[in-house]
Amino acid sequence: MPSSSGSTLPSGQQSPVVRTSECKAVRHTPSSLAALFKALPVIVGFCGMIELLETEQRVAEKNALIERQRRIIEELGLQGNDTTSAQIVFDSLLVSLSLHLQERYRLRSLWRAKTLEASAA
Repeated sequence: MPSSSGSTLPSGQQSPVVRTSECKAVRHTPSSLAALFKALPVIVGFCGMIELLETEQRVAEKNALIERQRRIIEELGLQGNDTTSAQIVFDSLLVSLSLHLQERYRLRSLWRAKTLEASAA
């Protein structure tokens, strides 16, 4: 059954009412816990794959932004405008891309290791 509570803040103001609900404990038998731990590597592997795919997407996005920024710098230069700020943004995008590439390499290495470990078992 939901309950609500409110408390007084140090400033004397009333805090908002927070609704909570009762949580009933889930009982696990030893066999259900064993099944959960057996499935854990699959779950972790799935999460790792999602993380790798998200990193791949970030790398692609950064590459597109870098190409767009390169064109902006080129256009500014052709128009005789100062490109300093645009170059700073470009350099920042390159650093960001470098970090994403390092993360991708790390995740790919982990994924390969888990794949080899699973095939050896």
